[in-house]
Amino acid sequence: MLDVGCGAGQDAVFLASQNFEVHGLDFSAEALRVAERCAREHGVDISWHHGSVLNTPFDAGYFDLITDRGCFHHIGGPRRPKYAEEIARILKPGGVLFLRGCGVPLAPFYPIDSDVIAETFDKRLFEVSPDIPFHYTSDAGGIPARIVKIVRRTQKRVIPRRNDKKSCQAIP
Repeated sequence: MLDVGCGAGQDAVFLASQNFEVHGLDFSAEALRVAERCAREHGVDISWHHGSVLNTPFDAGYFDLITDRGCFHHIGGPRRPKYAEEIARILKPGGVLFLRGCGVPLAPFYPIDSDVIAETFDKRLFEVSPDIPFHYTSDAGGIPARIVKIVRRTQKRVIPRRNDKKSCQAIP
């Protein structure tokens, strides 16, 4: 599984302690140093990666689970479709993205709501569950937030049946 925008690694460390194979990706080298120290203290093995979620180093279809507890809400405007494209590339068909983030316009965050999700995640590639509001609490206080489950659709090719050019059948 991949924790995008893993920060100090709390989610990654928890999931590794539950026997998941975990990769953490973050833009901040300092956050990754803190995350690595936390993983060592908890005795878990995690592969840490420094880089951008908009251009990851992972093979296509590598992950069956991706969690994002605060990366997407830092990405605004025209970069959001690139986020969805990269998630579609690295998430296996049938794989799940759990997306959490700020639910209201509140600097420095770009809000996550059902309209933003619908605009960003192509319905041909993703099945989006209803988003659910919650209060995201941190040491610095809290913010109104949203969580949504997004599933990478299984693509099927359609080919003509033998001897019947007008009929088509789905092929997995």
